[in-house]
Amino acid sequence: MEQCDSQCDFLGHIGGDDFILMFQSPDWKLRCEQIVAGFNQYALGMFDEGAQRAGGIEAEDRHGVLRFFPCTTLSIGAVAIDGSRFTRAEQVANLAALAKHDAKRSGGGVVERIA
Repeated sequence: MEQCDSQCDFLGHIGGDDFILMFQSPDWKLRCEQIVAGFNQYALGMFDEGAQRAGGIEAEDRHGVLRFFPCTTLSIGAVAIDGSRFTRAEQVANLAALAKHDAKRSGGGVVERIA
């Protein structure tokens, strides 16, 4: 991924559609915004014109119920970590989970949760 500096940043796959980015680059927020913008533009191009105009598609969900699914977007929940403030990995993981939740509720983009 071009937004990650392989000398100081880390990109990992947690599972499913969840990934982790550990930035040490000072311009991390700009890099995240570029990731979101690039992904969202590419993903929108995967939908036909009608779905793009409607903002999504109608389809059956896993229970066979017809519903509206918005066009795919990416959200990033970010937490700036000061290593001296945390003693356990679980503390960081909990903050990251809250940031992810906030980002998904925001409807897209980059949401930073203050640690």
